[in-house]
Amino acid sequence: RASSLFMNKIFSIIFIFVYVTCCFCTQYNITDDCFYYVSVNNGQNIETCGTVNEPCETLKYTINKIENSNVENCTDLEYNNKNVTILLDAGKYSGEENTNLTISTEYFGLSIIPIDVLNTENITFDGNLRNNIFNIRYREQLIIKNIDFMNGYNELNGGCIEIVDYSFGDNNNNNRNMFIFNSTFTNCKSDMDGGA
Repeated sequence: RASSLFMNKIFSIIFIFVYVTCCFCTQYNITDDCFYYVSVNNGQNIETCGTVNEPCETLKYTINKIENSNVENCTDLEYNNKNVTILLDAGKYSGEENTNLTISTEYFGLSIIPIDVLNTENITFDGNLRNNIFNIRYREQLIIKNIDFMNGYNELNGGCIEIVDYSFGDNNNNNRNMFIFNSTFTNCKSDMDGGA
């Protein structure tokens, strides 16, 4: 029975993985420019980084790669929008290369989510009470999922996340919003408005 239960768990994990992969495949026109992998513990910031076998090390380097890449092929077939996904490995992201970052979705949608679909390990962004984490400018949809934000500091607004510019969608396309799912904000401080 123990062996049977173990095999059932393995099959369940495989099913979830295949299901998530199929969802991505049917919703997106997938190319290498659509998905970027980041691992603070096992990645390297080199020209060819960003793949599952060769992840980048920091989020800042990854964002710069995305902004200089071809996102024309990253089309969401449901909404006909361009979308890019950053998949984060578990670990603690801190320092100048992972905090005080400008996240812009002016020309394409962006999702920042864990590599681990079961979310069994933590992803933490730590500002060390010196920096905030993200300065966000969004027009297209932005999704952040399963991330712990902590020790952010901003002299202005938003200790961990500051919304510096935004434009919601028009009447014909109202999916252009920011969504934060299953994330925590701890010890985020600002001198003006908004701790988170």
